[in-house]
Amino acid sequence: MKTASRILLLVGAILSCIETFVYCIMGFIFIGMGSNPEVKEDLIKEYNPVNNPSVTPDEYAKTIQSFFVALGVVFVIAAILCIINAIIAFVGRSKGNKPLMILNIIFGFLSSCIINAVGGIFGLIAKDNNTETALLNE
Repeated sequence: MKTASRILLLVGAILSCIETFVYCIMGFIFIGMGSNPEVKEDLIKEYNPVNNPSVTPDEYAKTIQSFFVALGVVFVIAAILCIINAIIAFVGRSKGNKPLMILNIIFGFLSSCIINAVGGIFGLIAKDNNTETALLNE
């Protein structure tokens, strides 16, 4: 179990680094689209009053751009969680203590890298098995 945990934490840490890169790119793209006046002009051109005649084209464009900015911020927050997850996975892989395994489980789910969570669960099981074996040997 300990070997499986170490392998899963390594794979999860590498995957978290890749996710960080992708989330940063997506976040900056969406934030850029939300603050670009050319995108606003394109949205105004594409506005179709048949769907909702009570909304002006300017309000429509501002709403869509606000959504882009909000989505970009969510991606940046996800990137920050992935950075934390990668750091905890690398440290947890080398030290292997119980609090780091619990943090791997928590941040594995928060950063959408389930591999770290599974590695943390395996690490906890291996830690409990080692404790029980040490108690039985005494």
